[in-house]
Amino acid sequence: MYSKSIRIGGRLNIMAKISVVIPIYNVEKYIKKCLESIQNQSFKDFEAICVDDCGSDNSIEIVQEFIKKDSRFKLVKHERNQGLSAARNSGIDTAKGDVRSAKILMEA
Repeated sequence: MYSKSIRIGGRLNIMAKISVVIPIYNVEKYIKKCLESIQNQSFKDFEAICVDDCGSDNSIEIVQEFIKKDSRFKLVKHERNQGLSAARNSGIDTAKGDVRSAKILMEA
C-alpha cells in the first residue's frame, strides 16, 4: 500500500505517497463529507492528518470515528486555538508523504 520505506536509526519508517492536511475548527456540518470524500478516492496510498484547533462543536468526535476504522487517518491536537495557518503548519510538520496538500473547509 505504501510507496516508500526508509531506515532511520534502525527504525523502519513507512511513508505514504500523499499527505492530506485537514485543519479542524467548528466544521461539524462538513467534516464527515470531507473525510468520506478522501477515504473513497480510487487512490489509496495516502495519509489524512486532521488537526484539532480546539473548536467548540463535535467535529473531533466525527474524526475519531474515522480514525477507529481507517489507520490512514491521524489526529494532531492543539492545546489551544492557534488559527488556520498554525493548524495547517502542524499538519505539514507531521506529514510523511512525498506530496502534501491542505484541505480547507468553509461555509459556502
